[in-house]
Amino acid sequence: MMKSKKIRLIMKKILSTFLVAIALMLAVPANAQLIKFGVKGGVNLNKVDFSSSTTSKNYTGFYFGPTAEINIPFFGFGVDGSLLYSQKGINPTDANSSNTTIKEAIVPINLKYTLGSSKAGVFIAVGPQFAFNLDKSANDGQRDYSFKSANTSFNIGVGAKLLGHIQVNATYNIPIDKGAKYSNGQVSTSKKVWNCKTKGWQLGMTYMF
Repeated sequence: MMKSKKIRLIMKKILSTFLVAIALMLAVPANAQLIKFGVKGGVNLNKVDFSSSTTSKNYTGFYFGPTAEINIPFFGFGVDGSLLYSQKGINPTDANSSNTTIKEAIVPINLKYTLGSSKAGVFIAVGPQFAFNLDKSANDGQRDYSFKSANTSFNIGVGAKLLGHIQVNATYNIPIDKGAKYSNGQVSTSKKVWNCKTKGWQLGMTYMF
């Protein structure tokens, strides 16, 4: 509980920083701003933490969609936001369980700091990610899953800008909310219910127009 409160406090501080950054961008003359649009895509490498004794193996999925980036020239700071279709998965180690795919619309919003120029440089990025499940439930042969309609996580990433248009990144996604509830599939009143969270890496590439 204390850990969750600390994470939420950090999230509030990050969001406050976003508001300050956006205010600074609006204060910069329009001809000094640099706004770019693009598309991004990549691979999800995630693993699930179960609140029971169930364990999970790594699962490979993907994501893609449009993105936008606002930078302040000469300062190195910027904000990017995306609307992405994402597939992650639940891959239990049980012999009789099958993989379960999680389909989401995700909205990552990152505060970025770049060393170098907008054409070539390295950057760090941090910020919240909001996910909206496109499916309500699933079954892997052993468990019934009930997905939350929405959940929040936090991104910490690094990357590089190349040739003025290409960006590559590696981002670690840390869950804040529980992504799903699952049960042992029994229909009796003794049916047990647990929670699970997905965490992992997002490896991707962005092309800015």
